[in-house]
Amino acid sequence: MNQKRTAFLLAILVVVSTLFTLALFEGAYRVYLFARLQNYNPLSYAPNDKPDFTFLQPPGRWVYNADYGFDFYPSYLTGNIVNGAFDHCSRGGMIDELGNLARRESRYGTGDMNGILVGSSYTMGTHTNGLFFHEVLEDALSRKTGKRIAIENYSRDSMGIIQMFDMAASLLKSQNPDFLVIAFNTATLSMPRHWRNVLPYKDGFYNFYFMIEPAGEKATRSNSYVHRFVVYDKVTDEWCAEMMAAKKDGQTERLQNDPVIKALIKRHNEILRERKIPKISVDLLSLRRSYLFNRIVRGNVFWNLDIYVNEVNSLLPLQLYRYDDDPKFNESVSKVISAGIPVFLVHIPSYPELLKGEEWAGSGYGGLPISQELSLAESLENLPGLPVRSLLAKSHAPRADAAEFANKADGADRDWHPNAKGIELFVDGLSDLIIDDLHIERIDK
Repeated sequence: MNQKRTAFLLAILVVVSTLFTLALFEGAYRVYLFARLQNYNPLSYAPNDKPDFTFLQPPGRWVYNADYGFDFYPSYLTGNIVNGAFDHCSRGGMIDELGNLARRESRYGTGDMNGILVGSSYTMGTHTNGLFFHEVLEDALSRKTGKRIAIENYSRDSMGIIQMFDMAASLLKSQNPDFLVIAFNTATLSMPRHWRNVLPYKDGFYNFYFMIEPAGEKATRSNSYVHRFVVYDKVTDEWCAEMMAAKKDGQTERLQNDPVIKALIKRHNEILRERKIPKISVDLLSLRRSYLFNRIVRGNVFWNLDIYVNEVNSLLPLQLYRYDDDPKFNESVSKVISAGIPVFLVHIPSYPELLKGEEWAGSGYGGLPISQELSLAESLENLPGLPVRSLLAKSHAPRADAAEFANKADGADRDWHPNAKGIELFVDGLSDLIIDDLHIERIDK
């Protein structure tokens, strides 16, 4: 009898010990998963009742262009919500008739010489006089030569060097310039091709898509993602005028609870949820499932579950290590070279490159491994008959003064885009480069 009881107690002890051990392992595994899941942002998305975001009237600011990404509408209505309340509305109109940034009417086609500038946000900035980068360049060239030299600026924010060549090849078919400038900074080495379009969603709302292929109106989860901007047809000039008047009169209640404001905030939160893939979070405290069992038996710890991954806020990384491995890039380069006009492939330095006096010191900040970015830079430098021209040597910037040429040089919110001083620095070097290579006589000797 004692033997049976002992065997029974031993069996119970084994079962309890086994269950305790499994619970211990399950608990330890959940602690491990919790640490890992911080990379996936597993917590449920909590709608923000007091968000900050930008809204626009359809069709927004962007015009889809299958050849090279997008252009800009000449006029667009936009505004901001700050801390969950209406802040302001304005009608943007710094766009010329060709769909490019401009403070004044385009001079392209009217100059003694007419050039096209293709670039990124580095060549979209404004000077203290309010003029854009290319307009400051126009004035510098004209001042130094006494000639009327016109520049059309086809710079696009987030445009990579690989897509700049596509754009240049497309433009050379229609614009017939006397010379071409492709101006890039190191971060653009890593940027893949992308297209933009604004398409109807529902209930008067539109989605603003970034696409990884020229999909036109066929935006899907696999080829695009929805940008944070909210586009809504109830945003009108009349409504904006009413809201601006309400703000002037201090009507706090309306600024927060106007039906359009409420709808905009609701859609803003929906977009943030949509930018999470998928939409159900993992509950690591749940006793209804065993993550360890899923891992061992089913081979998938998240079997029959979905988790939040990081917010979709970027395009797919560039897969290339050499640009000449991309057939479309080779085709575009060939078209640019065969156009038979002077082409300036110009590297604009950013803060670390000015600081260190090194050409590619800004590598590693474009989202790719430094080795990959340097490999891309090397392949760009080896394009036949199209040398990379450096503004670093032309800039003559003392290293101690490097921070003066960037919007914000250091810190978590650093912004290496050239400020007004930076624009002056780069325009001076670029204008000298163009004048010298085109053998234009100077009047400012």
